Amino acid sequence: METKLIPYSVYLPEPIFDQLKLAARRRKASKIVRNAVIAYLNGSDSRVSGYAEGINDAIQVVQNNKAARSISYNGDVIADAITTKLETLRGRNEEKRRPARSAQTRSAAAD
Repeated sequence: METKLIPYSVYLPEPIFDQLKLAARRRKASKIVRNAVIAYLNGSDSRVSGYAEGINDAIQVVQNNKAARSISYNGDVIADAITTKLETLRGRNEEKRRPARSAQTRSAAAD
C-alpha cells in the first residue's frame, strides 16, 4: 500500500535552498517539502498536519510489520484492517478541518 511519489521541481531563494540541502543530508528534505505542500493544499494548520503525519507514519509501521502482514482474522489481513481504521481517522480529521475551497483554489491545486 505504498504511495507512488512523482518528482517535481521548485525554485527557492538561495538561503532556503541551502537549508534544504542540509536537511537532505539527513534524508529529510523530500519529506519536509512534501508535508509542507500537502499541508498548504489542505489548508491545514500545523496541529492538523502533525496529526495527519502521525497517522501516515502509523500506517507505514503497520504495513511494514511482517507479523501484522502475515496474520489474518476472518479473512482480513490484520495490517490491512488496521490501515483502513487509521485512514478513516485521518479522513475524519481532514473533513473537520478542511476549509471550503473555491473553484479557483481547486484549479490551482490541480496544476
